[in-house]
Order: sequence, then structure tokens, then C-alpha cells
Amino acid sequence: MLHCLNMGDDAFKASILARWTDEDWHELIRRSEKYGISAYVYHRLRALDPAPSIPGPAEQRLREITWQAASRNIRLVHQLGKILKSLNDTAIPVILLKGAYLAETVYPYIALRSMGDVDILVKKNDLHKTITHLFQNRFSVTREGRIGYLDRTTDMPYHILPEQKHFYDIIHPEWPIKLDVHISLARDVWPFRVDTDGLWERAVHVDVNGTQTLSLSPVDSLLYQCMHTSYHHHFYFGLRPLIDIAETIRHYQDRLSWKDLEIRAREWNADRCAWLTLRSARQLLGAAVPESVLTALKPELIDEELLAWAEETIFSNSRDPQTLPDDLVRLCKTRRLRSRAALMFKSVFLSRSMMATMYPVPPDSRRVFLYYPVRAKDLCLRWGRVIWRHLFRDKTMQSVMEIENRRVTLEQWLTSVD
Repeated sequence: MLHCLNMGDDAFKASILARWTDEDWHELIRRSEKYGISAYVYHRLRALDPAPSIPGPAEQRLREITWQAASRNIRLVHQLGKILKSLNDTAIPVILLKGAYLAETVYPYIALRSMGDVDILVKKNDLHKTITHLFQNRFSVTREGRIGYLDRTTDMPYHILPEQKHFYDIIHPEWPIKLDVHISLARDVWPFRVDTDGLWERAVHVDVNGTQTLSLSPVDSLLYQCMHTSYHHHFYFGLRPLIDIAETIRHYQDRLSWKDLEIRAREWNADRCAWLTLRSARQLLGAAVPESVLTALKPELIDEELLAWAEETIFSNSRDPQTLPDDLVRLCKTRRLRSRAALMFKSVFLSRSMMATMYPVPPDSRRVFLYYPVRAKDLCLRWGRVIWRHLFRDKTMQSVMEIENRRVTLEQWLTSVD
């Protein structure tokens, strides 16, 4: 599959494919469907020169998957165009992020990029207006996101929780996927320094189904994809994000300023995210990343075991298994009493605005202090058993904690400074 996806020597790939059996083709389709990249694999196969001879049943299956993806994406982009137009008419500027933007603008054909959700970026001062407008247009919060504060917006406008980077998932009865509304590219609790105002200044105009909207600049888009792939999803989305990066580089080519990417990566404290993700895209897919860029971004201290785990994760093709909060993992990991006390204090004594989203009290009311003991009790009820099992070396919990510990270790390495 990597030979099919690699952007290298076509003749060499064709010579390998010529020796394939029907079983090999069946396995290729199975794996490409597993990774959600079948349409893209078929596109890469058809682009080879000389073209490989694909067995009839295998080609029929790849063609069916491609047509299904095209039909779904065309309908989705049509619906997205309508909502973007309605936001434009309401004077709400929008930056289209990731999937829909990549499928419509970066990839050669709209069928080649599957979408699990649609992400848009609005200005912080426009968030309440945006959510109100979407609710008026038949959008609603998913069942998992229905929290009491949504019913108290007269006292507290819509906002985004500090540990989240977008509003609650919202859905539309005619949309097959959810919509995520962002006001920034990173959570407040993440150690990144993304210049949100600069994102808007550098944004470029794109057309989505006849509607003019904005997208991130090429450098900002590529850097955000690196952060999203490595830090946010810990490489658990497999090959698809790396294909996004390879196609972004191919699409922009001479318009992509690698020097600006180096500078901005350091400004955002995302240089390790950029190095590790771009390195993976180049090694696995032959993405056109200049060696000088990888050399400039390369950290002084490299954890080879961590790099091996990241590559292993790419091919695991499982969803991010994060089940425990970062602070809980650090609490179980640390042996220093003072550090444990600090983590426990941080987990219990949240900000007033955060407490107001979890308990029936306005953020400016003194009654919020009465809920801190309730918060401590809730944490004990929810995570006390996990800590107890960890302390007594429960095998299942030890396995979960090991995976979570690797994830936290990767996050710490990605955002540490040489």
C-alpha cells in the first residue's frame, strides 16, 4: 500500500504491482478500506505510468468506493456551501478548516478525501452570534453535549470550555456528520502560542460550492495539520493525515514558504510537532519535504523509543484510546508528594467560568465556592476506583495506564524546548 501511495518512481512501483496475485489485490483493498483511503489509493494507481493491470473484481470494488465517496462529499459540500452563505449574509466571517477545505481545494478530486466532521473557525466575539444563528437554522447540540448552561444563555453567552478547542459538537438533521465551531487552533491548556489574529490576517479566499469563504494560509494550514496529527490525535488517525500533508505540499508547491514555516513553528512552540509529522510524511509517503527543513527543525534530544511508538501507532489504525485525563495520568505517574498535591489542587479548584458550565450556578455568584467540595466528591466517585486499581497493580489498569503514559510522554516531548 505504501508503494501505491508513495509519490516516487512510477516505473519501480509498476514493476512491483505487476507481480501481484489476486490475493495481494484483495489484501490491498481490505487495508485501504480499513484506513479509509481506498478512493485515494485507486487515484494513485490510475495515475501510474505505465498503468498496472488491476483484476476486474478489485477494480470494480475500488470504483464503487470512489463513486460512493464522491456522492457523499458532493452532497456534504453542497450543504456546507448553504450554511456558509447564510453566515456570510449575517456578516460572520468564517475560516474553513481541514477536511472539507482539503477535499474541495487541495485534493485533485473531491472523492479522494473522506470526512468525519466539518470544522470552521470564527472570531471569539462572533461565537455567540454564530451558535445562535446555527441553532436558528435547525442545528442542535449532540446528546453528549447537552449541559445545563446551554439553557442559561441569557446570563452566560455561549463559550468554549478551557480544556476544549471547539464548541460542543452540533448536528443538523440533513447532515451526515457533525459541525465543530472553533475560535482558536489550540486549547487554552495546551502549551502552544498560536497567533489567532495573525491567522485571520493571513487567511486566503476560497470558493466552496459557489460561496466565497476563507481558509488558512498554506503555511498555517500545514503547521496546523502537523499539530493536529501529532499532538491532538497522537498519530492514531493513521495514514490519512499524512496524505493530507503530502497533498497540501503538492498542491501549493512554489507558493509554500518553508522558511516561514520554520519561523512560525518556533513562534507557536510547534517545531517538534512539525519535525516529527513532516518526517513521517516524507519517509512513508515520499512527501516533498526539503531535507534542509527537517534539519532546521530537528530537535537536539530525540527519544528513539518514542519515535518507534509513534510510527507503530500510525499503522495500528485505531481511534485515539484516550480514556483518562492527563492530570490523572500524571498523578499516578509522579512519586513526589508535592507534585501530587499540586495536581489534585488544580483538578478540584477550577475557574469560576469552568465551574459554571458544570454546576447550576452563575460564574459571578459567590455560591460557586459551595460547589468546590461537590467537585472534589465528584472526582473521587469518578476516578477513585481507577487510582485504587492502579495502586494495587491491577493488570488491566496497568495496561491502560501504560498506553496513557506513552500518550502523555509524547505530548510532553512534542512541546518541550531544547
